[in-house]
Amino acid sequence: MINPEKSLSKDQGEMEEAYNIDVTQFASSSEKEKATAWSNFALKHLKEMRVLKDAGLLGKENKDWRNVTEHVLVTSALAGFLARQLRDKGCDIDPQIIESAAVLHDASKRLDVEKKVRYGTEKKEGALIDLLKKFGYSKEFIENCSYTARVPGIFLEDEKQDEAIRGKNLEYLVVAYSDARIRNVNVVSLEEARDKNKQKAPKDSDFYDKWYIFYKKVESRILREIGDIKPEDINNERVLESLSKN
Repeated sequence: MINPEKSLSKDQGEMEEAYNIDVTQFASSSEKEKATAWSNFALKHLKEMRVLKDAGLLGKENKDWRNVTEHVLVTSALAGFLARQLRDKGCDIDPQIIESAAVLHDASKRLDVEKKVRYGTEKKEGALIDLLKKFGYSKEFIENCSYTARVPGIFLEDEKQDEAIRGKNLEYLVVAYSDARIRNVNVVSLEEARDKNKQKAPKDSDFYDKWYIFYKKVESRILREIGDIKPEDINNERVLESLSKN
């Protein structure tokens, strides 16, 4: 894999200019502390920032795609929060790897949109796999990044869904669940995410009902492992607090 500290020849100041990001829903001009927390979080993931820049999601010239980078950073922060909770309960899980996978789950968004890849077919037709291979990521890591949104388990019958979730590594489920809980750049409930998605795409209402059933089961598995967190405990404030501590 590429080591960003070795592969980037810029000094620290130049790197901050190229990769520094503050996330709008947490970082207004009057909230410098929050802006700094998000900036530091981005700088922890310089390799992933390099991938996003290569894919046209970072840099002044790509400001129209900044919202995608903000989305993946919030998803990553939530995924890292959940991973640390699971690790502290004795689960064999690496928060750093999970954060990195969550940062990259939408890395090919612009490439896919510009190539007119249809929503829902990006897993087969999209550029994510080739993009991440280019940067030396392993097959397993790429599979983790790819396991989000319209995963195969959603389309299974009830008992088969349960079996699929039991058989999936927690790392994959945490990234997928975190993405499901983020609406644009805000942590929302699965209920709100389902309803907003149905409003946005009424023709997909039946799908989002299935989506909701599946991710509620994923939620139950993750929170059962953690033990002392309820769905409503997972919100913007809790994620930001965790971000500031790590």
